[in-house]
Amino acid sequence: FGEMEKEHLRIDTHLVQFSFLRLVFIPLVSLVAGQLLGIDRLLIGVGVILAAMPGGSSTVILASKYGRDTTYASKLVIISTMLSLISIPFWGMIL
Repeated sequence: FGEMEKEHLRIDTHLVQFSFLRLVFIPLVSLVAGQLLGIDRLLIGVGVILAAMPGGSSTVILASKYGRDTTYASKLVIISTMLSLISIPFWGMIL
């Protein structure tokens, strides 16, 4: 926090929207698609849990490599990781 400015600590709606898509919508689509295709329940569960994982640290590495906003990428990773503490157990209970 020593080098961060106040504006870097702000959470905007895009961060929450990305996290919702990443942690709720994509796993839900995976679950429904697996059920519609008649895939084994265990395989659906594995796919849904994998789809519900937060964005990885490679997001920040790729942002840096291609000259993009690494601060924003870091916030995306942090927010999605924190929210995954709720979403992953939720998906575990659903499955």
